[in-house]
Amino acid sequence: MAQTPEQQPSEPDEVTVAVVGPEPRLLFGLVVLLVGIALAAVFLTGRDDEGDRVALGSLTELAQQAEAGPIRLTELPHLVVMRTPTRVPVYDASWGESTGAVLLTPLEQLVVLETRDPQDGAELIWCRAANAFAHPDGDRWYGADGTLLAGRGRRGMDRRALLVVGGGALEVDDSRWVGGVPLQSTDTAWTPRGSCVD
Repeated sequence: MAQTPEQQPSEPDEVTVAVVGPEPRLLFGLVVLLVGIALAAVFLTGRDDEGDRVALGSLTELAQQAEAGPIRLTELPHLVVMRTPTRVPVYDASWGESTGAVLLTPLEQLVVLETRDPQDGAELIWCRAANAFAHPDGDRWYGADGTLLAGRGRRGMDRRALLVVGGGALEVDDSRWVGGVPLQSTDTAWTPRGSCVD
């Protein structure tokens, strides 16, 4: 039986497959943008814990040097190492177990103190004659251990975490703060003895 031209099978139409997707330049720009955001996030928020640590040297050598007074840290000039008498632990370390002090003997310790006044941020001056830190205007005085001795203020000097690492070496972690002891009354009665000698 013969088929008419209308009945004859026709060849199927050719199908064109088109790949739909982003423009390659747009895709490259998006990848560059995402990588940039990721790098910025790493640099701004992903700080290395070791990055804020500074090696101070041998614990015994520092203890001997600190007998003469505060040791200013070259790498962290806003901090000083002090040798002070021990007190009943009253510091509240918000960064774990560190109290910002390393015990030398049952009666003495090493501390690292922030030399900026916790009240107004002024740079405190060490007064050897008074054995205390003084505000430049004489408004407040702080003891060698950072406690507020005289003047109106909220708390004593802040400390930084100290770590004893292998072999008796000492490190300070500038990112780990230990807040100064809060003052219980509004004013203190201590008066400095001698003149302030910087």
